[in-house]
Amino acid sequence: MEEALENVQDQPKQRPVILTILCILSSIFSGIMGVFLIVIFFFLGTAVASGDALPIMLIAFGIWALGLIAIILMWKLRRIGFYLYVVSNIVVTSLQIWYTGDVSYMTIAVPVIFIAAFASQVKSMR
Repeated sequence: MEEALENVQDQPKQRPVILTILCILSSIFSGIMGVFLIVIFFFLGTAVASGDALPIMLIAFGIWALGLIAIILMWKLRRIGFYLYVVSNIVVTSLQIWYTGDVSYMTIAVPVIFIAAFASQVKSMR
């Protein structure tokens, strides 16, 4: 009986299917955004070099990296990844609204839906 209990405790936690799907979808979106940032950086090379867009590009890259790290941590079932994900999404959404003035339902709904979906999976993370 004790051996069975020890074997159960030694087994690593299984990642729920929903969390796996959410992480994959978020990774795909993050990859697209990373490519988008790189393309913008090269197309705006002269503007970035002159210093006009450099702070904005550095902030965007930092937020992108934070979001990607958060996804990787959630993939590894680390709860801190969820909190980093929430912070990065709040910052991205706030900056998008601030810079563009676009307060559409999609701007707010998509991050809220993903945050809520990840929040439902926090119990499976350490």
